[in-house]
Amino acid sequence: MENIRDNEVYSTGTVNNDKYSPESEAEEEPTALTRSRLYLAGLGIFGALVAGTVIYMSVKMAVQRENINDLTTERNILIKERKLVENQELRQDNDNGCYTCLDDWILFRQKCYMFYDKPAPWKTWEQSRRFCQKNSSDLVVIGDLEEQEFVSKHIKYYHSEHHGYWIGLQHVNNTWTWVDGQRDTLGMEDRVNHDSYSTVPVTKDKLSPERDESQLISVWSFIHEDQSSGEAEEEPTAFTKSRLYLVGLGIFVGLVTTTLIYMSVRMATVLENIKDLKIKKSQLLLETTIMERQINALTLEIDKECGPCPDDWILFRQKCYMFYDEPAPWKTWEQSRRFCQDRRADLLAIGDLVEQKFINKHIKYYHSEHHGYWIGLQYVNNTWTWVDGQRDTLGFWAKNTVTSPGPKALVIPSQNPSESWKKENNEFLNKFICEHKARLRSN
Repeated sequence: MENIRDNEVYSTGTVNNDKYSPESEAEEEPTALTRSRLYLAGLGIFGALVAGTVIYMSVKMAVQRENINDLTTERNILIKERKLVENQELRQDNDNGCYTCLDDWILFRQKCYMFYDKPAPWKTWEQSRRFCQKNSSDLVVIGDLEEQEFVSKHIKYYHSEHHGYWIGLQHVNNTWTWVDGQRDTLGMEDRVNHDSYSTVPVTKDKLSPERDESQLISVWSFIHEDQSSGEAEEEPTAFTKSRLYLVGLGIFVGLVTTTLIYMSVRMATVLENIKDLKIKKSQLLLETTIMERQINALTLEIDKECGPCPDDWILFRQKCYMFYDEPAPWKTWEQSRRFCQDRRADLLAIGDLVEQKFINKHIKYYHSEHHGYWIGLQYVNNTWTWVDGQRDTLGFWAKNTVTSPGPKALVIPSQNPSESWKKENNEFLNKFICEHKARLRSN
């Protein structure tokens, strides 16, 4: 019996030893801590992949923005080129298709207008008129209400309500007179509408501090609840720390994923904008090409039909000359100049003796020995000055003249070319000579 009991005890001990042996513990599944570490490692890899994707898309976004800037710049250049082409096409329709307005000038009813909009310092009335005359023109003469409305449409408010744009109207001999010698019959007053300018305030939406703070408190409360899920008086175990890391990484991945979605949407919008810009660029290129072909065709047609000078003008050394030989009544110096300027020309400015001989060859005696042809020479600031702003250095004045000298110059027919100029007053009625540069043919 004792042997049997000993065997029973031994058998019982053997069974108990087999149940708690180390070999049985090694065969069990991984603990919760091990699984958390595996999850943590997986999420870390996923977060790294997402972060890499975000960086890649950020670089792509920067490249696409650069492409958009380039396309926008090209589009603006094409728009400017198109405007230039349109202006060139518009200029063909003036003076029978042969003569047009200069760059930055505006065509209206067979006249060209230049609105001086340079920054300060600006000019006095006399300086403004000399500036116009140097460009073979004069200060504007407003003929009717329609022309006044055109001018008002193209001027704008600047600096103060006391500033405006000089026009060719001045008070002479108790009368308001235009620079072409005509008396003013309109009597218009300028008006400025200050209410036509307004500003639009620009504001930016910002998140309120309360919203940001509430989001921060929500995250902290969530983490704090996770931390307080264990025993309050003990240090967090390794398993609790792993959970905290897991929660933090999950929040990070959520934020990165949201950013990735936002950037994907932005990328789609950017690509759509690029597509639209490319389409518009192609359309502008096509329209510009068509307009350039039309201008080339018009230019060829003009070259065939138009010579370097208008009809009844004479070509000499790449300039065109018009000798006014109409019967009386003739014109004053100012009226003669305005007549030339209306034809995109100006009174004659003689450059040398060769040109003077050419002029004397084409003028003829009429009415009396005191009459001649007005030229673009006048007495300004104690100096005889041409209408192009150059001081006279030739001095081809006639000798022994009997009339009292005036501030304007005539050229007298049948005289020695080097002694054929005569000083006269503006009111004396004479014929005159206009001059402008010849139109050169395109190759």
